[in-house]
Formats: sequence, C-alpha cells, structure tokens
Amino acid sequence: MGNEDLECPKSIYLSQMNVQGKSPWRTLVYYGLGTLFTHWFIVTSPFTLTPSHIALSNVIAFGKWAIQIIAAFVFLRNQPLVFIKNIGFVYFTGSCLLMPYAILSYAGMSSDVNFYNGSHLLSIMVMIFLYYRAGAMSQLKINWWLAWLACQVIGIMLQIKFVFRAL
Repeated sequence: MGNEDLECPKSIYLSQMNVQGKSPWRTLVYYGLGTLFTHWFIVTSPFTLTPSHIALSNVIAFGKWAIQIIAAFVFLRNQPLVFIKNIGFVYFTGSCLLMPYAILSYAGMSSDVNFYNGSHLLSIMVMIFLYYRAGAMSQLKINWWLAWLACQVIGIMLQIKFVFRAL
C-alpha cells in the first residue's frame, strides 16, 4: 500500500490545479492570500491569545506548507513548480474556508468556539482531499500524502500544546 501511486480520475481534476505553464504570480497570490486569511482567522480566534502566541500560531501554520515547498524542490525532479502551484491552491482553498468565521467574528456577529473549531475542521478535511488530488496529479507515491498528513497532525498538536495550551 505504501508504494502505490496515487490515482485520480481525470474527470475529477480541478480546473485550477495542474496549472503548468501559467504565470508564477498565481502561485504567489495563492500563498499570499492563504497566509493573510489564515492570520486573520487566528487573530479573530475566540481564545485569548497574546501577540507572541499569534505569531507562533502563524509560524506553525505556514511552516507546514514551507516544509512541503522545500521538500518539493529537494525531492521532485520532474516539475516541482507544478506541484507547488497545486498545493498553493489547496492552501488557498483551505484558508478561504476559514473566512466565514473570521468575517463574522470581526463584525461582532459570532465568536462561537464551535463555529471556530468547525471552520478549522472543515478546512482541514477539504485540504486532505485536495492535497491527495494534487499528489495524484503530480504522480507522487501515497507516502508523500501520508507525510503531509503527519505534518498536519504535528502542526495541530503544536498549536494545541503551545498556542492554546490545552494539553
């Protein structure tokens, strides 16, 4: 199972993924907006966070993606930039799913912990699916996706322990 290629039927490819030959600016926009939206989500958290905890949370959140980008340059000989663009779309999409909470919280309409946690969970679940597709489209082994899942779990545990001090 660990050495199988990821399979993704062509009929379910996302039009924004596999942007080979497109401008690198799109990738920068994906990562830039994804980072901005994630930061806004963290800042509007219903939990009391100090500026240092907000900074740490941002570093952990972006660090998971930075590890993947570095790994793509190190390990992917065939078109690492296409894969980086595809996972940039994943990051952007996941961050967009955080925005309803951030907007409503900023507007003073909702700061419900369940809404915050539900937004985070929805974002993670959608990114898990989209990241799998990005790996399949880049013809990566399933181990790459499993490594990304491990990064997500480690990142969440770091957030819980050091940012939210819940463990």
